[in-house]
Amino acid sequence: PQFLDALKKFTQENETSLEFVSRFSAQTKEKLVNKLIKDLEEFQENKPEEYFYVLKALRLLGRENVSIERLLQPTTLARIMEFSELSENSLNVPPNVVEEGLKCVINIIIKDPQLKLKFVEFGGLDCSIKMLQNFKTLSAGCLFPLCRLLFALSAPNDEEKFLEEARNKLKTPSILNLVVSLIHEYVPPPNVVPAQLPPALTEAIQILFN
Repeated sequence: PQFLDALKKFTQENETSLEFVSRFSAQTKEKLVNKLIKDLEEFQENKPEEYFYVLKALRLLGRENVSIERLLQPTTLARIMEFSELSENSLNVPPNVVEEGLKCVINIIIKDPQLKLKFVEFGGLDCSIKMLQNFKTLSAGCLFPLCRLLFALSAPNDEEKFLEEARNKLKTPSILNLVVSLIHEYVPPPNVVPAQLPPALTEAIQILFN
């Protein structure tokens, strides 16, 4: 309980802050990341709330401009993928944990192009496509980071030629038709002006532009 309370406090205090540099030393952050990853490695199915906050804390740390080495290791990526339904060894966790895991994966792979390749090699792209195929069963919270993940992987980049095969996979008619179906599902009727469009809709449209 004490660890969980500390995690809740940490995430609440830093939810809106984009930088931790002035508040924590590099050594402190590295120590915190090591503790959080160790907690993920020692998975216990009866602690879903704790894993939600562990992944949330890792997500917040992962968006820093200053990279944290342990967070950018392939083994760390592989473990977080297991919490995100992005692995053949995916764990049985609630949708809110999957959502945080997906967001965490995005923050990790955009830091290092080679980690995008590792993500594909670990089966992440194929699992992402399976999730997309079942988008009607996904929670809105999971759909947004999933679409953002696919957008990040599909974006053309001359410095990432090694990802060309993965990008071509996302350009096939079957995948694009899925994205179009998703858009149709969330576009409001012509006579309805929504207060706000679903975030996943914007990401899905950007996939088509890629």
